[in-house]
Amino acid sequence: MESLDGTIWDVLIAGTGIQQSLLSFVSLSPQLIYARSPLLPVLVSSRIDRQLEFQAVGSWWVYSQQGHLVRVPSAREDVFADTTLDVRAKRSLMKFLRFVANYEDQSEMWEPYRSKPFSAFLTQQFRLPPALHDPLLALTLSPCSPQETSTEPSLAKVARHLRSIGVFGPGFGAVIPKWGGLAEIAQVACRAGAVGGAVCVLNRGVDGIEDNSTLKSLPDDESKPLSVRLRDKNAAGVVYASTATTGLEGSETLDKAVARLLQNVGENPTPQVLWSMRYEQSSSVSRPLPQMSSAGTGNLGQSGSADHVLIFPPSSLDLVFDDSILQRVRSVWEKIMGAEAEGFMTFEDREGMGMETEGEDQD
Repeated sequence: MESLDGTIWDVLIAGTGIQQSLLSFVSLSPQLIYARSPLLPVLVSSRIDRQLEFQAVGSWWVYSQQGHLVRVPSAREDVFADTTLDVRAKRSLMKFLRFVANYEDQSEMWEPYRSKPFSAFLTQQFRLPPALHDPLLALTLSPCSPQETSTEPSLAKVARHLRSIGVFGPGFGAVIPKWGGLAEIAQVACRAGAVGGAVCVLNRGVDGIEDNSTLKSLPDDESKPLSVRLRDKNAAGVVYASTATTGLEGSETLDKAVARLLQNVGENPTPQVLWSMRYEQSSSVSRPLPQMSSAGTGNLGQSGSADHVLIFPPSSLDLVFDDSILQRVRSVWEKIMGAEAEGFMTFEDREGMGMETEGEDQD
């Protein structure tokens, strides 16, 4: 091969690689973010939203037992436009959609079914035909079978879906980070934290804690506070499929699901899988931190660590971003900040982040 810049190369890649890498990224833990999620306002108030791009998640479909894709109705217009439903089924479905809009105020209807299967609640309370159970169960994004999907969490998830539609525009109620999944948000947050003086250490455990600071006090800081998803990219796309079934059975189930999906998208010729990867995802269990080695420095909690060491539980494996994460972050924030805990995740512009307009003061 010819010399390039005085060096003999075995492989030459044309282009920068940036555009190509963005086209084929794969997130190992893809999660949707609903428009009503409290995460989105936090991204804005913390000033990291300007470094993120989001893609709308539009239509929702379910693969029916008859072997074809059925669009999930999520609005009044969808119900009346569906020619496969008779008048009685449409009336029952509209009754359910009105109920779930404020189901919290009608607990007498669903309390007796709290831990019973969601399908039983739909049948006995709203007389919905079995053909409508699958689309509504699909909105729960539950990894469990219909008989194991209980009513209480299902109502909360369906309500979350319906309440999010139209928040940022007609026809969709959820978004995903465009290029790197939730890992992109974590990366941008770490970058912003580094500007403010934070240190992020990834993929490393804690073997010991020793409080041996040589400072009598911290210096004053005068600076300002710094279920299957198809992602289409022109001729190519990424299909995510997940199941709670593990092992060989789980792999075979995913292969069949993807094959049937591609056969029913209405494209000619039928799209082909160019490359696939399978993996099993598990939630790590946080082990207790070791005790501090310095005697008399800090109180030890039940976990055996000092009271100034704060531990988060393992992340959720749900297909939707877990909004309770922000509640846990806020609790840690309030413990660290104490009386100065006002303005949770409300930051000012940091130097080097975002566009600065002429005449603005620099931090």
